[in-house]
Amino acid sequence: MLVELHVKNFALVENKCIQFSKGMTAFTGETGAGKSLLLNAVTLLLGSKAQKDMVRDGQTSALVEGVFNLASDPSRAKWLDENGFNFEGDDGNLLVVKRELSVTSKSKNRIWIQGMAATRHQLQELLGDWIEISGQHEFLRLNKDSYLLDVLDQYSRNHSLLKDYQAFYTQHKDLENRLKTLQSNNQDKSSLLDLKRFQLEELCKAKVTGSLELELENLISSQEKLKSKESILEAAQVALSTLDPQISDLEDGAGAMELLKKAANSLREFTQLDGPLSKAFELIESARSSLLDAKAHLEESGSGLDNDPKSLEKIESRISTINRLKRKFRCDVNELFEIRLSLERDLEDLENYDAKIVELQKQLKLSLKNLNTSADNLFISRKSHAAKLETLWQKGVRELGIPKASFEFALSKGEDFGPRGNTQLELLFSANHGSKARPIKQVASGGELSRILLALKHIVSNKSEVCAYLFDEIDTGIGGETAQTVGLRLREIAEDSQVIVVTHLPQVAAMASDHFLIEKQTKGSQTSTEICELKGKDREKEIARMLGSSKSKAATTLAKEMLKGKSSK
Repeated sequence: MLVELHVKNFALVENKCIQFSKGMTAFTGETGAGKSLLLNAVTLLLGSKAQKDMVRDGQTSALVEGVFNLASDPSRAKWLDENGFNFEGDDGNLLVVKRELSVTSKSKNRIWIQGMAATRHQLQELLGDWIEISGQHEFLRLNKDSYLLDVLDQYSRNHSLLKDYQAFYTQHKDLENRLKTLQSNNQDKSSLLDLKRFQLEELCKAKVTGSLELELENLISSQEKLKSKESILEAAQVALSTLDPQISDLEDGAGAMELLKKAANSLREFTQLDGPLSKAFELIESARSSLLDAKAHLEESGSGLDNDPKSLEKIESRISTINRLKRKFRCDVNELFEIRLSLERDLEDLENYDAKIVELQKQLKLSLKNLNTSADNLFISRKSHAAKLETLWQKGVRELGIPKASFEFALSKGEDFGPRGNTQLELLFSANHGSKARPIKQVASGGELSRILLALKHIVSNKSEVCAYLFDEIDTGIGGETAQTVGLRLREIAEDSQVIVVTHLPQVAAMASDHFLIEKQTKGSQTSTEICELKGKDREKEIARMLGSSKSKAATTLAKEMLKGKSSK
């Protein structure tokens, strides 16, 4: 679960730390107060791309930090250990992720996992699917067959079958591409061999490996430190010469340490006779001890810096080489190693052309057989679970205020293979008795889609590998008793997974275990978004505001009843 979210100078938020608990947490506030900031901050922790406009006006950088509890997800702890992030679970299985955003330089946008530098790709691998975010935009996903297929696989627990199929699919596409490329390159084999050998030799000579992206980040960091080396050394030397002039020729006369020594000696023989003098002597001796420690640290700071004048030159040369290769091959730094592997494979194929053609054709025939078998297994599983999902989904939507709703999955086999098999799927829906079920994209309204989506999440949440759900105003277009049912459904989902919901419905907010208010405040010329946890009377007041008026006695009484009654629902 998400345990803590800390943001600093992020958009309109100056500095805020939010503690999360298990169960359901609601965020409410007026339209335009900044509730979308929560969504943006969380998606950054999952690996989304940072934008400069996320940094608060007048500031040069912003910080987003998240703490996650991995107790229920040992696979992520294993990933951390395998990728060198030293996760041992000493702090109660807590994972700390931090992102720093800058408006001054793209290279200064940094990511840390467990205090160690990381890439955005690594962050996406680790947490990309940790929190499932459902917003109003997701209603549109219900119109996409690919999304519905994902949902059906999630409900059917087809993870293993799909993983096997995708391995066969990737292998088959790779073999197809290799055979096609090899056949098309036959006429220019000699010139291609020369070119690919030259390119591969260049990448090998440049020591292009799988860790090149992280190496470049470390090089840039070292470059910045070395550029400021002279200033650091000068500051340390000035401080040292002030403490002890014998270390440097910069100053003459007694230093601070010598003066304190003289002061202590002048008082030493009188410390037994006079109380104030004794106290002054102790303080001076303590100051001398602190200055000795400071001197040691200053000397260490100077010796810790690389004084080799060629170090910066070597680092800048290496950075230049990497950037040149990026330009030459027109790719990102993390793609260079893939290009090297591809060149090695292409060379092997070209150097053994005739034998490779025969071998690839045999491999392609076998891979097609495996692909067909794997795709059939997926289709059979999907077909058998579709009817069960139809029934449950239909029941859930009817409980959410569409009493005559009906669903039907139309599944068939296609001729072509794709990343998710050859299953073709269309969801048919009818909201009224006697009406023919039609593709959901043609007949469902926005209000109906929101209820359909929520009913779906309620069904698949306990079958999902998702650890938390963030619902961003998916209750739009819902009210009355249906809103009460929506709140209950969200709370039921929270029994198995953490639920964070941004809502305008008092019925939903009242069902939450924890409640935060997001509001915009203006002080002088500065506008900021404040986030505060609501309890007791403050929470009653916010629920009453959402009902119509925080000053209304009737609304306040109803708010009390809603908050009191949530535990009995």
